[in-house]
Amino acid sequence: MRRILFGAMLCLVAVATPLYAQEDQRLQELEFQNQRIVDILAVLAEIGDVTILPDETVTGSATYFFSETTFSDAFANFLLAQNLYAIQRDGAVVVSRVLAEYDSASDTVSLAGRSVAPRIYLEALSRAIGKTILLDPLPTEQISINAESVPVATAIEIVIRRFADFELSEEPDYFYVRRIPSSPEQLSRTQPSEWIIAAGDQFGLQVESARSREVVDQLFRAAGLQYITFSQSDSVINRLFVSPRPFADALRVLLDQANLDVSVEDDLYILTDLDRRSVLRRFLQFEVLTLRNLTVTEVPNLLPPGFAGADLYRLDAVGNRMIFAGSEEAIRPVIDFISELDTPLSDLRYVRFDINHLPVSEVISVLPSR
Repeated sequence: MRRILFGAMLCLVAVATPLYAQEDQRLQELEFQNQRIVDILAVLAEIGDVTILPDETVTGSATYFFSETTFSDAFANFLLAQNLYAIQRDGAVVVSRVLAEYDSASDTVSLAGRSVAPRIYLEALSRAIGKTILLDPLPTEQISINAESVPVATAIEIVIRRFADFELSEEPDYFYVRRIPSSPEQLSRTQPSEWIIAAGDQFGLQVESARSREVVDQLFRAAGLQYITFSQSDSVINRLFVSPRPFADALRVLLDQANLDVSVEDDLYILTDLDRRSVLRRFLQFEVLTLRNLTVTEVPNLLPPGFAGADLYRLDAVGNRMIFAGSEEAIRPVIDFISELDTPLSDLRYVRFDINHLPVSEVISVLPSR
């Protein structure tokens, strides 16, 4: 049995067979470790002798093992595991996180995707139907959809259905997804003039429910400062109450809630989108634990099942260290447990020998096994 481990780059030479041919090309075992998905697809394209075109939605990395099988089965299983779809188009295979297919005869579309932002669905629909879909800034919340052979307007309504303050307007030559003012029941009990508590150069926030863009605008107006936003999102802020503090601190709290980042250039504040993980990363604690008696490769096998996820730490085999990242509640019990294990055995006597002329590895190699 043969296994090939792929690192950052690799080249393959395989007998080429067209995709889904009657005599399907067989794959030997292949293993990818933390490889970019687009690179894995490039390898599969080389093996299957087919043009595979990942679109802009195909991002990220994957660790994946291909057992010995046919190319078609391997390709289909990989797409399924990564929540990807393949569409035959002009002799090529387009790979995307969204499947949008239009049937002109029945004027219906099929739309599918898992954990995709609404804007991505609507852009894919627009390309499939060949008609413009105008969008007001949509929430960045990811949703899953599986709709088959539905009218175009219905597909768009499915995408925006979860967001009560958006509606679809259908025009002869285009569609328009617009944001509508919130109903009285959805409006915050506090008015925009009450969101910001200004006390000299101190600013507090008092928001029960409001659009992030509106609150940000009110804060800058209260401070008399200029800003420009390149954000495409307009999330809802719920129950944000902050006592008066310097403008920079108040703005940072507000932007963390709105998933935004800020930079300042010539007294002009520039706002850009920031993903949720980047926001949460600010609140992580980092700690390095250097092991004295255990080797880091032993530790994962010693941890109780479910005690610590692999995303909680990284192993540094060269320095025999473990690098932890997480909240204090998450990493402290794990560090304490490993520190308890990392102690010398009490029933042994330890003696240190300093070797002056030979490398340690050479001395160990000539010692009898006993």
